[in-house]
Amino acid sequence: MLRRLPKLAVTVTAFSLLVITVVFSILDAWLWKPLPLPHAEELVIAFGATKARPAEPQVFLFARVLEAWRARGRTIQSAGGVKRTGFEIETAEGREPVSAMHVTPELMGTLHPSLPVREPGAVFVSEALWRRYFSHAPQSIALSGRSHPVAAVLPRDFDFRVLDQDKPVDLYVVHDFGDGVASTAIVARTKPGISIDETRAELAAIFASVEGAHTDNLREYLPLLVSLQAD
Repeated sequence: MLRRLPKLAVTVTAFSLLVITVVFSILDAWLWKPLPLPHAEELVIAFGATKARPAEPQVFLFARVLEAWRARGRTIQSAGGVKRTGFEIETAEGREPVSAMHVTPELMGTLHPSLPVREPGAVFVSEALWRRYFSHAPQSIALSGRSHPVAAVLPRDFDFRVLDQDKPVDLYVVHDFGDGVASTAIVARTKPGISIDETRAELAAIFASVEGAHTDNLREYLPLLVSLQAD
């Protein structure tokens, strides 16, 4: 039977992204690394950019844009949201910070169709973290005093990061992004044969419709959509 090693707990650190405006330090045009994912050419990512600098990501989008695109989109197969967070693992030797992301239930399956869609609270564990702390694939991990089911131990070559992350991610935690105003990057998988220009046009129309209906909006920004494989 699968088991978890004793004396292991994970607690949430104070580190989180709670504001919408996040200015990225871009040393390269894109710091995404090529990903060993099925049909990676179909994967795109969206941020917000200023009208003065439409090719540079400046802010995360509101989750309500993701929700609307998933409901109305005709150019995409699926889409999910992602934002950085942080945890600490507690072992008998003390605490060790680990890198983590909050992801919507659809995000992991968008990246890799073989990964299951799981409810908020489930955790996808990197192969590296599993090897550091577990002797067998764990069934659950304690996060901030609460047990979270492990959805999967990811393949060794799975590597998905945010723009300015220089180290691999240890945990992907499925999270409820709430009432639509949470900040998020949006990752989508386009339908076969759909061009990125078609996808950009669709997202731009949905973004204008959604944000135009709110006073707490991003009307001073434009959606910036690029291939996830862009360097």
